[in-house]
Amino acid sequence: MTATLGWSKYLFGDNRSSASLVYLGHSGRHYSYTFGSGNAAFGGTFLADFGSEGDNPGSQLFYVPTGISDPIVTGDAAFLANLNGFIDGNSCLKGHRGSIIGRNACETGSTSIINLRLSQEVSLWSDKKLELMLDIENFGNLLNDDWGRVENYSSPSNVALANVAIAGGQYVYSPISGSQVSPETIAPDAAIARLPSVYRIQFGVRFRF
Repeated sequence: MTATLGWSKYLFGDNRSSASLVYLGHSGRHYSYTFGSGNAAFGGTFLADFGSEGDNPGSQLFYVPTGISDPIVTGDAAFLANLNGFIDGNSCLKGHRGSIIGRNACETGSTSIINLRLSQEVSLWSDKKLELMLDIENFGNLLNDDWGRVENYSSPSNVALANVAIAGGQYVYSPISGSQVSPETIAPDAAIARLPSVYRIQFGVRFRF
């Protein structure tokens, strides 16, 4: 979504003063919930181009249990309860219970960016003029650090929830790390993309003749 708002007036003789706002709104970035690569035969291993499991977990898409009593999922009861709580609080996962979630089925939060331009003409001689310009990209982030932020997961945007094995016709889920001790710690939060998430200020001068 794009929207613009402009204002212009001659405040100093025949020198135009202008201001414009451009709003850019877009949906979040897509990512996939997967199994970890603790079991290389099933979950896959991370690519050599990536430095660690955290950079690129296994590529096998995650099976979302129907609930605590899903007959084809077993594992440590406490971990499964925490996993279930996480799924209940995640609208994307919750909508895929009882199935293998699709590739890039989920997305991070939407992003709203506002760009501001101020310009002022200055008469020189005859019909010659200077135009002074001030551009502030991601103006909202200048006002508030929490505005205009772009969330993403590192490419290839896989978010692992559990390691898995197959035994007796069931998925056997286990924690990827010891930090998965509550529904809130099952998956990492999306990172803030640094360059798109900060404001930038640029000054410019244009000579008109």
